[in-house]
Amino acid sequence: MKILPRTAAIGAAIEGIRLAEVDDSIFAEIRNAFPDVGWQVRSPRQATASLTRYLDIFDRFLVLVGLSSLLVGGIGVSNAASAYVNERERSVTTFRSLGATGRRVMVHFLVQIMLLGIVGTLFGLVLCAVSTLVVLPFLGSYL
Repeated sequence: MKILPRTAAIGAAIEGIRLAEVDDSIFAEIRNAFPDVGWQVRSPRQATASLTRYLDIFDRFLVLVGLSSLLVGGIGVSNAASAYVNERERSVTTFRSLGATGRRVMVHFLVQIMLLGIVGTLFGLVLCAVSTLVVLPFLGSYL
């Protein structure tokens, strides 16, 4: 009689059975056959449930990190726009002395800030796309 290692015995016991279609009685038989081992027997459904839970927690963490970074970025952009307008105080006084209304000055600087925002966004998108195309082949072997 040939004695199989435990993993081979388990493999022989469930050979030909599709794990997705296995009922819990087979897993109970395996647990009873090997009661004092240091591992657990789980169905794919049970294994994916715990994995799904951890992925859900990780997903919530990433959402929190993303929202935090958006908040910090928004505060930074607000400070930069405020500094830009304060820096241009002489231009504002010049516009006002030439007869421009407060609304006209606000629209002028708002358009400038929006154009800078659009250019910055496009630059960031292009930089992100190029860096992804450059880095992905190197990281592809690790994923």
